[in-house]
Amino acid sequence: MASSDIHKLTTLVKRLEAVTLRLEDLFTTPDTINSATTSTELKTELLDVIHSSLAFTTRNLEPQPTQDNAHESLPGSIERFDEFLDTSVSRYVQLSKELGGAVARQAQGVHFSFQEQRKFLVTASKTPKPDATGLQRMLRPTHDIASQVVAIQGACRGNVAYNHLSCVADGIPVLGWVAIEMNAFRHVDKFLDTVQYFGNKVTAEFKDKNPKHLEWVQSYYQIFRALSALIKEHFRSGISWRIGS
Repeated sequence: MASSDIHKLTTLVKRLEAVTLRLEDLFTTPDTINSATTSTELKTELLDVIHSSLAFTTRNLEPQPTQDNAHESLPGSIERFDEFLDTSVSRYVQLSKELGGAVARQAQGVHFSFQEQRKFLVTASKTPKPDATGLQRMLRPTHDIASQVVAIQGACRGNVAYNHLSCVADGIPVLGWVAIEMNAFRHVDKFLDTVQYFGNKVTAEFKDKNPKHLEWVQSYYQIFRALSALIKEHFRSGISWRIGS
């Protein structure tokens, strides 16, 4: 992204954080907890920010090939990550679209987060390892998009799909594996265990109603299994930074 685009996204994220904090206050402050009007207004505002952010992200993640990078060979690790996106992530996104509503919107954010992580991995393969501040700067776009995934859950308390949204929100910090230097697959495996709390709730609720929801749960679990296998194969010792200047 250009610096102006990063500024726009940062502004949207700040709006997102502000509204989320106000929503949290709404549910924890006795004076406001019964204010249905305030709750509805805040949820509407929050969803508006999320929609704006995801629309902005969509525009900026559209491929913009150039003559130079059209013929550029990719490291095997990136090709493997592309396979992961095209299979495990895409399957989850497709099933989320079939369920629709907030589940589909949240899945869009998950998809964009992993696409942004791919950009990070490509950049890392061409860049010497930065200091801690530089690494945080490089990871910020992924973090900003992932925060929208969590915000959708916060905006949809009481939604019929709240367990679905919570399952996904609990797992999105898995993206932090790139900051772990050794055996990051263990980080991924830990989050696979974490997401099963709400995943099991979805399974229990829909096992006798609609098997599509059970298929959806398993598709989300598969993201973690596939990512863990990918890391074991290509990133067991951490991200592959460029050696030298």
